Amino acid sequence: MINSYNQSKNELDKLISSLDNSNSDIRLAKSRLQEYTNTKIGIEEELKKNKIALKLKEFGAEQNLEIAKDCCPSCHQKVDDSLLLADTLVQPMSLNENIKYLDSQRKMVARYLKGLEQSIQKLEIQSTGLAEEISDKRMFCLSLKKDLRAFDVVSESEVRLKVQLEDKVSGLTNAIDFINESIEKLRIISIQYKKSRGELARIPTRKMSNYDSKKLRELQTSFRGLAQLFGFRSAPTTDIEINPTLFPYLSGIELREVNTDIKSDSSASDFVRLIWAYLISIYSVSNKYNGNHLGFLVFDEPAQHSMAVSSINSLFKALSKEGALQSIVAASFDESDRVFSESVDGVEYKLITVGEKLLKPLAPKA
Repeated sequence: MINSYNQSKNELDKLISSLDNSNSDIRLAKSRLQEYTNTKIGIEEELKKNKIALKLKEFGAEQNLEIAKDCCPSCHQKVDDSLLLADTLVQPMSLNENIKYLDSQRKMVARYLKGLEQSIQKLEIQSTGLAEEISDKRMFCLSLKKDLRAFDVVSESEVRLKVQLEDKVSGLTNAIDFINESIEKLRIISIQYKKSRGELARIPTRKMSNYDSKKLRELQTSFRGLAQLFGFRSAPTTDIEINPTLFPYLSGIELREVNTDIKSDSSASDFVRLIWAYLISIYSVSNKYNGNHLGFLVFDEPAQHSMAVSSINSLFKALSKEGALQSIVAASFDESDRVFSESVDGVEYKLITVGEKLLKPLAPKA
């Protein structure tokens, strides 16, 4: 019995040592997790600042600001986007290069954080198991110690060992039952999934006729052309696609969704340009193929979001070319005759003025 006690005591010491090592690994991993979390936050802040800087630069270019084109407005010499000398061998990255680099760093740190979280979870499970083993082993050692001092026929350590074994068997039995139930649920889900895949496979892959496909291709071509004509620059117009749902997509993102990256990552004026291009393209294709379009479009203040006058002029020219289309544009033109003249240059139009105010209080009755 003394040998059994010594052996159990040694096993207990080893378990305690393993638990200490496991807890130490957990603390170290959590410290690294916090460190890399802070790093990720810093990268995201820098990425946001660079994107804002790029938007400001693009906005300045839309307004024809020389400094936004890396050109001095006074002497018209090239201005480097850096405080370093021009002949310095090592030059900093541009805004676009910075954004790509920071985005790749953010993704790399995010993957590392995910791995750390999984590692911490495994270590915590291991630590919990060791703590339970230590508790059982400690109680067993205490029972052996009592048996060494007692003279009872029944050994407390043997009783405790039997109880512990019964508890383990019960726990394993419950685990086996849970696993079997989960396997059965997965089997049912697998059958349903196989059935659904079969039903999907029987659906015709092509729902559109050749005639409809031709109209869809023309809609896409018209949309791309008008977007480029209106000055869309947030992405290459060749990357824009019109899928069978008839909605435009850019890099897998539906452009009509208000919470998508395309609206937050491109300028607000560019998003409005896409709306113009889409509305006019829908009419153009419908008119060509005798569709059901009403032949009527209304634009309310299309020059919002500090839209460039050249873009407004291109919009009006595109509307003017559609002879059968009745288009009404309600606009203030920044209350500037110059802006109005530049906007309607080369455009056939009928001007209806509403005076100083369209809505005003009624004159009091006499």
